[in-house]
Amino acid sequence: IYTILIIRTITIPCHYDKQYKLHKKYWCYDAGSAFNYCTIQASVEGQEGGGVRIQCLYSAGYQSEQKQWCRSKDQWGYKVGRTHTSGNSAVQISDDKKNRSFSVEMSGLKKSDAGWYWCRIKDLQASVYLSISDARGFPKWRFPE
Repeated sequence: IYTILIIRTITIPCHYDKQYKLHKKYWCYDAGSAFNYCTIQASVEGQEGGGVRIQCLYSAGYQSEQKQWCRSKDQWGYKVGRTHTSGNSAVQISDDKKNRSFSVEMSGLKKSDAGWYWCRIKDLQASVYLSISDARGFPKWRFPE
């Protein structure tokens, strides 16, 4: 008995802005919604107690769509405006339709804010990993053992 396996290929374009040329790209599958998408990995580092600003770019066809900043851990989706998180952190999202970008500002960062987030508009999303470093202040001295 012979088995013939026929493999077919498909090409799916994943468009991104030139500034992301050197970023890693991923093809993702969400089993919960049977939804596939391509994404670009970016990362940003914030300081505990401080803040970060992330800029998310989009094309002209998405100017009137709802913009969201979503957290992977709890599947929260923050929309344009100001929202307080469950801790002391705050999220501010503003949409600059003229320059086709929306900005996310997170302030009062805590270690628990670290993790994966997405800039999201309809079916488009770009992942961002947020890492939180210790608050700067007095140096932490270590004595040799």
